[in-house]
Amino acid sequence: MTRPPTRPTPPRAPRVSGRGFTLVELLIVMTVLAILIGLLLPAINGASTRVRHAAVQSEINRVATAIVSFKSKYGSEPPSSVNLYETGGANGANWDARSRALIRQLWPQFNFAMNRDINGDGDTGDNVTLESGESLVFFLGGLPDQSGGPLKFRLLGFARNPQDPFARGANTNREASAYDFETSRLVDLDNDGFPEFLDSYPGQTNPILYFSSYDGNGYRVAEYPGNTVMPQNLKIPFTPYLQGNNLSSPAYNPNTFQLISPGLDKEYGPGGPLDSGATTPLPGWSRTSPTSVTISVSDRSVERDNITNFGNGPLVP
Repeated sequence: MTRPPTRPTPPRAPRVSGRGFTLVELLIVMTVLAILIGLLLPAINGASTRVRHAAVQSEINRVATAIVSFKSKYGSEPPSSVNLYETGGANGANWDARSRALIRQLWPQFNFAMNRDINGDGDTGDNVTLESGESLVFFLGGLPDQSGGPLKFRLLGFARNPQDPFARGANTNREASAYDFETSRLVDLDNDGFPEFLDSYPGQTNPILYFSSYDGNGYRVAEYPGNTVMPQNLKIPFTPYLQGNNLSSPAYNPNTFQLISPGLDKEYGPGGPLDSGATTPLPGWSRTSPTSVTISVSDRSVERDNITNFGNGPLVP
């Protein structure tokens, strides 16, 4: 007896479970993700900070190289403090002796009897004191120009005229600047027409400072006014930095200069004795007169991220 052929059984569709994640399972997944993110963020932030430190260190080193080139050309490193007088006088009678000597050292034929508009404000009656960061920008970049509008600086370099390197004018034959400062980071913190230069840390408000040892003749305590509050709360430290934990320690770069960036926290600290291996704050400086200082204990933790030309990164990593 022949059986009728059987029909093939159609494949059954896979059973789909209607069960989703429970609230507890979702919370567990979210907790694990939060932990992983928490573990990764410090590493990411640390890498980003190291990249920023490296960028500032590289810029500090380039500025230092420009200062060396300036000395090769002019015979001396730029002064870190000098007075500029726009009104002349017989034999430079209107100039103080120290500033006159510093300018003559750079430009032996400088004519001190001339009236000149050094800051570019249209008159010749101003006396301006350049300090630290201002001196750095002026001597490496040249005459400031704000013809593009307020707070928009460009630097003109110096005129090739040995008697009047501070000459202005569209047709003036000029030397190239010793350093090409990024103009977007030039700021005039005391509104005297002479800018300082900010490093590349995001939101930086305090400039790179420059202090000269005057070709090994010594750093000048008078150039470091301590906790004097400047416009926008600029605080200049007691420097130079010293290679040890007391005032008798030798200075870093005793025969050249020091460049100091305030670092990511935008603060310099009091400066002075330094031990890069220290884990606790060192004694700082305290001024007792215009020309003398003494040791006092102070919190120097803000200095740990300062970038200088005598280190390869933050003062205290």
